[in-house]
Amino acid sequence: MGTIVFGSLAEPGRAPLSVSSHSETEVVVRLSGSADLTTVRALNEYLAQVHADVRRNKAHSVNMDLRDLDFMNSSCLKALVTWVAEVQEGPADERYAIVILGSERRAWQKRSLHALATLAPDVVSLKMCP
Repeated sequence: MGTIVFGSLAEPGRAPLSVSSHSETEVVVRLSGSADLTTVRALNEYLAQVHADVRRNKAHSVNMDLRDLDFMNSSCLKALVTWVAEVQEGPADERYAIVILGSERRAWQKRSLHALATLAPDVVSLKMCP
């Protein structure tokens, strides 16, 4: 997997969304900047690609680092909910863990990410960093 840049998510000089495979069993996704209505379609497509690649490669987990994500609107949060639901409702032998790394400094993350982890506790774990 490579790096995908969404213009409205980008911070100057920095790619807002990157995916790198650290091993055959783990995928790392990083989001930064602002996820808003202009990026929801691309985010949905990207998460579908991640899901398909993880299943095809039989990875055991996806680590999603959102610590540098300043804002996420409800449409983009719904994209995450849809992805988590697909993983949770899929065949048991195709499920994988989703570890979300968030920032305690971002109020929206404390509220929204906790709700997301509560939605699928068997699939999602949340780690909030100072």
